[in-house]
Amino acid sequence: MNNSIKPKKMEIKITKKIEREMIDDVFVAAIEGGSNYWFSIEDDTIKRVRKVVPRNKQPHISLAIAEAVIDHGIDIKVYDNELSDNDEPVGIISRGTIAERLQLLSEHANYGWALHNMMQGDCDANCADVIFQYIAIGSVEFG
Repeated sequence: MNNSIKPKKMEIKITKKIEREMIDDVFVAAIEGGSNYWFSIEDDTIKRVRKVVPRNKQPHISLAIAEAVIDHGIDIKVYDNELSDNDEPVGIISRGTIAERLQLLSEHANYGWALHNMMQGDCDANCADVIFQYIAIGSVEFG
């Protein structure tokens, strides 16, 4: 056998279904506590959310935001709370970026645990913050 032949790397992609309830749980845990130390959403955006998801339909803003993004295609600009000139968003949450960025998270060596925990129904505020940062920014930048 020739030792100079290197084995080829094999790439396997495993697809798992993420339930809507899991995403809703992340939005609730992140927006109502796990991530609110670093991000803000403009009042005009909240008004747009409430236009498509009125308070009498969904009283919880975190779930209204999730519904506005997923069901109504509203893009949510996310701002860094610590920047004094808050003119530029640090990220955008959209229907398209959720799946794309959750895929990135699933491949991340240091933070993939958060997605695993979410799928096991064991997602605390820290886990939700990691996932929410990935959904909003595409990486973990805070905390």
